[in-house]
Order: sequence, then C-alpha cells, then structure tokens
Amino acid sequence: PYVYLAALQHGYTPASILMDSPFELDTGASGIWRPQNYSETFSGAMTVRWALSHSVNVPTAKLYLDLGLDPVLANLRKLGFAVDTLPKVPSLYLGAGEVTLGEVVASYCAFANHGVWADQYLISRVETVDGEVLFEARVNQHEALDPAEAYVMTSLLQSTLDSGTAAGARRNGFTRTGAGKTGTTNDNTNAWFVGYTPSFCAGVWVGFDEPTPMGRGATGSRMAVPVWAAFMGRVTARKGDEQFVRPAGIIDRTVCMRTGQLARTGC
Repeated sequence: PYVYLAALQHGYTPASILMDSPFELDTGASGIWRPQNYSETFSGAMTVRWALSHSVNVPTAKLYLDLGLDPVLANLRKLGFAVDTLPKVPSLYLGAGEVTLGEVVASYCAFANHGVWADQYLISRVETVDGEVLFEARVNQHEALDPAEAYVMTSLLQSTLDSGTAAGARRNGFTRTGAGKTGTTNDNTNAWFVGYTPSFCAGVWVGFDEPTPMGRGATGSRMAVPVWAAFMGRVTARKGDEQFVRPAGIIDRTVCMRTGQLARTGC
C-alpha cells in the first residue's frame, strides 16, 4: 500500500494500467533482481486497483522505475516507521526489511482516520477508587496524509476484501464495510492481514518465533484472514455497518478497463 500511495501522489489513479510481464533490474552490488508473482505466471495489462487487491508483485516492482525509493520512504516516515533500519534497495517495494505488526496497524489507522496518524497506547486512564485521576494518556498525532489520499487508498484496499486476496473474510465472519491487505513473505515464513473499518483496525500475524516455512499455501489469505475475520466480525457487531466518509475533492468516473481512460461508447 505504501508503494501505491506514492503512485497516487505522482499522478496514477486506481484505473491506471500496469503491465504484469517478466522484468529484471540490475541493482549493482546486489546483482540482478527478478521479482516473481506468487502464481509464477504473468497476466499482462491490469489496473492499479487489480494489482494491489490481488497482490500482484511484478507490476508493483516495476513502479520502482518511475518512482524510485524516496517517495516510498517519505510515506513510511510520515506513517511512523523507523525508516533508518530499512534496507534502501528496490526489493523494499515488495517488503524487504522487517517491521512490527504494531507499526503496520498504526499506519493503516491513518488510512482509516482521514490521514491522521496517532501514537498507540495501552492505558487510557488510571483512577483511584474515589475517582481521582492519577494518569491519563495524551495522544500524540499529526496529519500524515491528505484526507483525499487516505480515502482513495481505502477505496483500493476495500477491493482486497470485496474481490481480492482477502475475499475469504466474507466466509469467516466479517460482513461489514472494510479495507485491508494480505501479506506473505518468501518461503511462506510469515502470513499477515491488517484491516480496518471506520472505527476499528486490527492486524494478524501468523508464523514461528524463528523464520520457518509453514508450507505451500500458508499465505496471508489462508492463515491470517480467517483469524482477523472471526475477531473483527464480533468487534464490529457493536457498531453496525459504517461507511467510510468521502472528503471533498473526490470524483467518481466510469473508466475503460482496457485503457484506464474515461469510458466511451466503444469500450
């Protein structure tokens, strides 16, 4: 999502066409980088929305040629990540480097919270038995993203739940409006899903204490999404279905899936 956020900031739209085809990049000291899709196949032209919601690696990696690392690192920094510890290599586009589940959840909260990032805290308030307040958390927050950017990212991530890699959430207890993203690392050693509604955000990580393959098919879709869906299905029941609030400046247009341009009679 952080890569596609940078793409949106540089003129791409959810309907922009990307090409899923073989690709290699000479990274110098690190050698030749040949990103692969999980399916080990290529599907040709696809929209930004499809590539993100279906976790297609190669067109995502190709965005590096247009964007480079700097805009992605800038977004990661604004969204609370410890950027200095991340490797400054093209494969960062596909998740090279390690972050914590807490960091990812905090960043997704900013997507849900109209672009405002906030510190996480565990204790809201401490009171005596007589009601005297001994401690109360002060929330540190800042505007990390333009509200329109956050809304369009949320729209893209809604497609992951509606028709993409997290569509199984609908069969596992979560039926509300929501958005999120699956993640699977090389050799199936880690499986993730982080998702949110307008009021709640939660993340699930599945794996071993040390990097150990969990077997073919141990993806975020299969391992993490059912856990998240069962939990968030219960949590969101107290609020009912909520819709994401659209900020000013967002316009819907019907587009041609083949060209990514405005639809005309010949589409």
